[in-house]
Amino acid sequence: MDKQQLQAALTTAGRVLTSTLDLDAVLEELILEIKTLLEATGGSVLLLDPASDKLVFAAVVAPDAQALIGVQLPLTAGIAGWTIQQRQSVLVDDAQNDPRFYNQIDNLTGLTTHSLLAVPLLFKERAIGVIEVINKAQGRFDRQDLEILETLAGSAAIAIENARLYEELERRAQQLAVLHELDRAISASLRLDDVYHIFSLHAARLFPYDWLSIAQVEAEEIRLTYVAGEDKHILPSQTVLPRKTSAVGWVISRGQPLLRHDLTPGTGFTDDEKLAGLGIRSNLIIPLRAKGRIIGAWELGSRRLGAYHADDLEMLQAMADQLAIAIENARLFEQVQSGREQLRRLAHKVVSAQEEERQRLSRELHDEAGQVLTALKIGLTLIRDDLPARMGSLRQRMGEVVALTDMTMERLRTLARDLRPPALDTAGLNLTLEGLCREFAKRVNLTIEFEAEDLPVLPDLVNICLYRFLQEALTNVAKHAQATQVSVKLAANASTVNLTVQDNGGGFDRQTGLPPKGIGLLGLQERLELLGGRLELTSQPGQGACLTAHLPREGN
Repeated sequence: MDKQQLQAALTTAGRVLTSTLDLDAVLEELILEIKTLLEATGGSVLLLDPASDKLVFAAVVAPDAQALIGVQLPLTAGIAGWTIQQRQSVLVDDAQNDPRFYNQIDNLTGLTTHSLLAVPLLFKERAIGVIEVINKAQGRFDRQDLEILETLAGSAAIAIENARLYEELERRAQQLAVLHELDRAISASLRLDDVYHIFSLHAARLFPYDWLSIAQVEAEEIRLTYVAGEDKHILPSQTVLPRKTSAVGWVISRGQPLLRHDLTPGTGFTDDEKLAGLGIRSNLIIPLRAKGRIIGAWELGSRRLGAYHADDLEMLQAMADQLAIAIENARLFEQVQSGREQLRRLAHKVVSAQEEERQRLSRELHDEAGQVLTALKIGLTLIRDDLPARMGSLRQRMGEVVALTDMTMERLRTLARDLRPPALDTAGLNLTLEGLCREFAKRVNLTIEFEAEDLPVLPDLVNICLYRFLQEALTNVAKHAQATQVSVKLAANASTVNLTVQDNGGGFDRQTGLPPKGIGLLGLQERLELLGGRLELTSQPGQGACLTAHLPREGN
């Protein structure tokens, strides 16, 4: 291959590498280019794992070396470790006699390394990994081969970091979406068994486990109140754990999470011995915090080593905080359900806690994820604008990626708005409800008329309750009513504020039974009753339905 052909091949390789945001696709293409351009019989891409500070085999050239994928290499071992520490490329003619050579990898693959190239992957002066190539098909590697690999490494580092960033954003968006769903799901029930079950299902979507348990502090005891996983009889529900000698007791006493990548026998914790008997190899325990105190802990266990990561602790703690609030809500509800007046007084705390948590999640979603997405969009735009005009196809693909980022940003904004509409705090109830009607009508192709009186300042709990009521009522109309027009009216008298939603849909017969399944009236009624309100419903077949929420103006 002459110099001109080589330059063209490298340009094409760089363009292909940076045209995708799929990390697996980037690594697969990189391995293909290494094998093609350097005529190598073996090679690998090792990425630095910041959590363990080790190099991890992410891709390999030789099919016989696939067993290396996932193997970790200390930074003090091998030429790859030397390369990333020194941030220098290496050309070795006789690897077996090089003092830096680490022959354990040859032992794992059955290959014998002779000549070797190693080039650091650098992104903005930060080392993120190493490309290592061994044994040229004919002859030995030379300086030109090293220059080719260095050029390829430059494009690869950019592509890998872009893919990692996009992957992290996708993962974060998924986590936040599940967190939002979890908040709504566990807040919808005040039965502890339901809360536990719902929580375990949502936890499995983000963090697969072979063992899950929830423990609560009861007086001076720590008791397992929920267990999920195989062989639950080894540590069954209602087991009392010692505060001083159990891992769960350690977490509760200190109020700190405990993450262990390798749960080896002999830790000194009594509960670890039983988990080891289940084959659990790694686990984490997160404290349950509510109102400034520790009320328990939840634990995940996996039969895989290193199944959980320190980067996930913030998300895991957010889930724990949601669970703690739900547990406290359920506990409080059980304590006061015998007295209606007590329940009404408690409602302020329950709903307020839920809305404060939603507000916090909304703020984190808007600020943290929004800022990262904005940075990603700017970075992608800069990359696109820096591409030469002749790369029209690549510029177009990069433009599509920018558009995808915009779409993801809009999706996150919608999630944040659903969690806590910021307009309630800035524009007031009337404008917020009017905006909800306008946006909902546009989204589902309905005609919605909104009418409101000038209202006095209402408590925040009343405002958010009316907003959630209208949200659910409009959703019910869109799903079940087959209506084309909806009328929404907000009014008040001396003691109550009233919100009416009337549609021209099919309606139903109140005399012959309940409304269609899934219409969600029970949830609406419970939310109103928690604040001392009530739900009024009128409907007839073929004449639509009318829902009215009546709430005390003071939110009693």
